[in-house]
Amino acid sequence: MKNQGLIFTVIFIVLLSIGLDSCNKKKEEKAKSNPKTPTKEFVLPQGIALGDMKLKDSQNNIHNVLYFLVAKDKENRVNLEPINTCMSKIMDDFKLRVNNQGDKTKESFLEIKPYYFQLNKDLYSCLLRIRFAISCKDTLTEYKAINYSLQNNKNLSFDDVFSITESNLKAFLTLIEHRTIKLSELKRSDFNIEQDSISFNIIQSQPINKNIQKRYKQSIDKLKPFIKPQLAKTIKKSVEVKK
Repeated sequence: MKNQGLIFTVIFIVLLSIGLDSCNKKKEEKAKSNPKTPTKEFVLPQGIALGDMKLKDSQNNIHNVLYFLVAKDKENRVNLEPINTCMSKIMDDFKLRVNNQGDKTKESFLEIKPYYFQLNKDLYSCLLRIRFAISCKDTLTEYKAINYSLQNNKNLSFDDVFSITESNLKAFLTLIEHRTIKLSELKRSDFNIEQDSISFNIIQSQPINKNIQKRYKQSIDKLKPFIKPQLAKTIKKSVEVKK
């Protein structure tokens, strides 16, 4: 079990390193990763553990703190690669933001942590909480969700899960208590599936209380008319709890 966690850690570090320039590899300082069982504040399904690592990007003066999920299943039935790929992209995008907006004489900070993880035999939904500060400015928070079909081995998009058109958009927005948003913007918004509800993480025009998005939550039962029938039963099977 420990060897499997170590192998995963090595693979994950290599994956994250792809996003860093080759000239920066020698300068990058890496801390050891320590896969561990979740604390009382973070409940995960059996066979899934939480690991952490720190990466110092010296060239761009970025301090990265990463928490990641480790599948301890011997048959590796839970494919967590989409989550790792997403985390790697978040790091790459943040480095670009620092290069375009930041002052490299001041340290920037990025923390990525699984905030909610739902799993059943058909799919999983993982919500990542991203906390960041560019060049010692205010720390902001945003979220990124990964919804993955274990049956079809694919990420689930908004249209894969929901049947929302211009004709029923107003009824849907009333249900989640959102005033108005264009359908195209709604479909680009993140959503994550929770124990008995779904949260829609919609970007605000300006950060409020240092949050880039506002989370609109509604029960799965009330959202059922807007969920595609073939997924309604699958989503309802999710049983795990959040932090």
